[in-house]
Amino acid sequence: MITAAPVIVESYYFLDAKAKIALLDWVLRGGLSVIDVPVTAYGEIAQTIEKYADHDIDFTDAAVVWLANTYQKQQVLTVDKADYSVFRLKNNQWFQLLEWYQSV
Repeated sequence: MITAAPVIVESYYFLDAKAKIALLDWVLRGGLSVIDVPVTAYGEIAQTIEKYADHDIDFTDAAVVWLANTYQKQQVLTVDKADYSVFRLKNNQWFQLLEWYQSV
């Protein structure tokens, strides 16, 4: 699995200290590859933010769209199903939303 670096930062908003440390440990153990967003990607990210302005898309979501387009990935693991059901990739394909949690 890969993610954009802003996802780690945004995740911290929802986690307590123990979970924050666990997330970093998991990344360090290779559980997740984290890709930095280069400044050269900001133009494409800005276009995505403009395109989905009516959905109040933030930098993190636009960075994930950029990452998916750059690495040609269609699957996304997210709790934000409403927005990722609307976002589209450059090839006009929908994201494939992966289930990360199901109640028993």
